[in-house]
Amino acid sequence: MDNVNKVMKQVSKITDVYNKIEKTLFNCSDNNVLFPGAMHTISLIDELGATTVTQLCRYQNVTKGAISHKITRLYKSGYIKKNKKIDNNKEIMISLTDTGKKAVKIHKLYHEQIANGIKLCLDKYSDKQLSDFCNLTEQLTNQLNKYKVINK
Repeated sequence: MDNVNKVMKQVSKITDVYNKIEKTLFNCSDNNVLFPGAMHTISLIDELGATTVTQLCRYQNVTKGAISHKITRLYKSGYIKKNKKIDNNKEIMISLTDTGKKAVKIHKLYHEQIANGIKLCLDKYSDKQLSDFCNLTEQLTNQLNKYKVINK
């Protein structure tokens, strides 16, 4: 049981650190701070190109109300622009402004820095060790997924 406790503590530590990273606020322009959810929405718009609220809902698996709220805040902050679709005046196309594009660059740089730091750690291990680690974490994930529901 000692190894189980050691592994559970390590997984918990990694989870805590990852959750803190995911809550990082991004200072993008004129002291305008973006929360990770907004930053991920901006990055998704960059990835998709001009898009609609409906498409964003599908990709982020959230309601139209949730996306509309984010879009309104991003629009008011100058990160996105809205234009009516040429062939359908009822549908609004959402795209990034220059400020939004700068924010995406900041977000990408942030993730590159994290990836480079992780790579430095991983370079110390052989391909076999990394493969074993990936297999172990996959098995642990599958095992932990069995305990999503808490008994009442």
